[in-house]
Parts: sequence; C-alpha cells; structure tokens
Amino acid sequence: EMCHIQKNPLSPDQQILSADWEIYIEMIAKDIASNQTPSALSSAREKIYELWLNSIPAPVILACLAKELVMLMNDDDMKHQIIYWASFYDTRMCQSDKVTFQIEAFIAKFMKLYKARMIDIFSNFDGDTM
Repeated sequence: EMCHIQKNPLSPDQQILSADWEIYIEMIAKDIASNQTPSALSSAREKIYELWLNSIPAPVILACLAKELVMLMNDDDMKHQIIYWASFYDTRMCQSDKVTFQIEAFIAKFMKLYKARMIDIFSNFDGDTM
C-alpha cells in the first residue's frame, strides 16, 4: 500500500517503505533498549495502547516489537531470549482477554533481561587491561 502511494505503477527497483505504525514500533524498541526504567515502561505502555486503539492487532504488535528488538541486539543469547519470551507471551495472549497486558509484560521482561545482561557484561569488564 505504501509503495502504491509512493509510485504507481510499481517498478522492480522500487524501495519498500514501512508503514507509520511499523516505524512507531521501531521507535518503541529503540526506546526500551536504551532506557530500562519504570518511566520508560509507562511510556511504552501508552504507545502500545495507542497502536492497539488504532486497530493494530496485539499479536502483530508483539511480533514486530520482538523483530525490532532482535535487530537491535548483537548478543545471540539475548536474541534467543527475546524470541523465547515473545512466543511465551504470544501464547498467553491467546489465552487472555487482556492482550495489551501481555505485551507490557513482554516489554518488562525484556527490560529486566537486558539490564541484567548489561550489568553482567560491565561487571566482568576489566578496565586495567589497557
């Protein structure tokens, strides 16, 4: 749809544009990867509700958010953790009436794991090796 708006008829070398809601999810992922605080979680919650109220299905939000978080990570273990917990909360989403709570729980879980990973990396860093 975005490509059609950009140029009609479509061309083979045309760049595929992201929808606005996909860019918004990318911003959420960058925000929570750079700041793991209660205020960042609250801000992410508001943005998730905004997406959901604008008819973006919760499973799509969760899947896209997980994909964006994986793309931001350099650590393979963190990538596996993100995929594991995204599938865990996706399953819980199917069993719950409160789907946005499951996305929020996923974000909180990511923040906890990522912050613990960063603390572990920097606590094992030996600054005297220079």
